[in-house]
Amino acid sequence: MSVCLQSILVTPLAIIAGAGLAWYGNYHVQTRIQRNLRLAHGVDELKRRLYDFLDLATRYWTLDAPRGEIHRTLEAQIIARKRIILEEFNALSSKSTELERSYSQTESSRVNLWDVAAGGCFQEAKWKSDQDRVVLIAAEVTRIIHSINQAH
Repeated sequence: MSVCLQSILVTPLAIIAGAGLAWYGNYHVQTRIQRNLRLAHGVDELKRRLYDFLDLATRYWTLDAPRGEIHRTLEAQIIARKRIILEEFNALSSKSTELERSYSQTESSRVNLWDVAAGGCFQEAKWKSDQDRVVLIAAEVTRIIHSINQAH
């Protein structure tokens, strides 16, 4: 009789323990999936911002007008977006070792990108468009995005 009673009690305990383990495992799997999805979304957003930066710099460097308010507006936007991109890339790099490696590998490309985009001409009174800069900016953006794609 005691063996039969013991097997009846063990079965519910085993079911409860198994359900608890399944819930715990599922919770950790779902947490990891959500973390990876947030990271992937962040990477996609960073790449979109880099392409937007390219568009903004292209508009700036292909303006065919005397220096004026539009130049100052685009300059401010370039500076602001540069800061946002740097902060986002830095934040993402702390969440993934592959992105951290990409961040460090693209340091020279990022510096070149900002130098070419600003061009040292932001404060000049005499304005001259420069389409060659657009090609250089596109090359640096492409290098950075390629590195991000390989990391992710």
